[in-house]
Amino acid sequence: MKNIIIFQFFVLLGINTFANDSRTIYGSSVGIIDNENTNIIMETEVINITLFKEYYEIDVTFDFYNEGNDETVLLGFPIETVLLTYDNVNNEWKNLNFTNYINGNLIDNYTIKEEIVEVDRSYETKRIWYLREILFKGHEHTYSRVTYRVQYSEHGFFKAAGYIYGTGYNWKNSIGTMTINIKHSDDILIRSPALGRSLETGRFLLNLNLFKNNFTWIGNGEYRFVLNNIEPKLSDTITIGVEPFDIYGEYGNEFGDWAEGWCWNKILLYENDNEIRLYTKNQIRLFINFFYAFHGYNFKNQLYKNYFENFDRFMDVDSTKYIINEQFSEKDFNDIERKNLQYLLRIENMIP
Repeated sequence: MKNIIIFQFFVLLGINTFANDSRTIYGSSVGIIDNENTNIIMETEVINITLFKEYYEIDVTFDFYNEGNDETVLLGFPIETVLLTYDNVNNEWKNLNFTNYINGNLIDNYTIKEEIVEVDRSYETKRIWYLREILFKGHEHTYSRVTYRVQYSEHGFFKAAGYIYGTGYNWKNSIGTMTINIKHSDDILIRSPALGRSLETGRFLLNLNLFKNNFTWIGNGEYRFVLNNIEPKLSDTITIGVEPFDIYGEYGNEFGDWAEGWCWNKILLYENDNEIRLYTKNQIRLFINFFYAFHGYNFKNQLYKNYFENFDRFMDVDSTKYIINEQFSEKDFNDIERKNLQYLLRIENMIP
């Protein structure tokens, strides 16, 4: 293999969301052709992932080039998600709004195959295949664009957006260039984002020393990774753990549940300056103000004052509510809090 990169944002055991156009066969069920006996190369794959509160959208464009004679391929695009089944939860597929364009022309004739992949206690894994026969003309490019929206996969208290690019492993050679664009607004928190994992600690890190040549901060809540010469395994995945974040409205305890690691006097949240946290400016500003609220700062901005007045609790047993301290001073911050504040302020200033 030329370059193996397992690209994962938050690994949730049992959660896979299949995607990526693949060469398939269809009999009583759908199967992926397990070889590279083709002259068709996937030169580029551009994956756009947009995260919303209730669902996420995928918009992906493939550039294929056929080095040989004409080939007709049964092109299969699978979408898979893990859904809840207990307590009369609605486990039906929401409208996927699946569309496919080949060389700019809308394809409106699919064979659709729905499968139940796995049922495990409270969860059910469903997969839908969109199958269509496509002619790849010899010595020409074929462009395929796929768009759809899908609900997040469920796993305990977490939700996950996913895209398994490994199902594109059976084209000729490697995937030339894969570009991943991720976009989200203030009302989504990306939970423990990572490129890779420390096997010793199990902690997921984004290490600029490893990925500084691949990562671009496009703007507020927008990020890009560009990877070259990918020879994926079937299970290679982009997975993003997310949760809704009520940053503007009435406090809904999302931040309290998420912030269990914010133990002010016990732990340094950001131990590694090379970690990049995929937050928006407003989210980071709220995190900064969290330190100030903990020490009773009297916010002039009514939005912040209302937010913290409705805050359930801080992660400290001695102070569970926001109480204004008229004697507030930044000298009240301890060393750990100062380091976190310095880091957050630097990240805030880095956002384009």
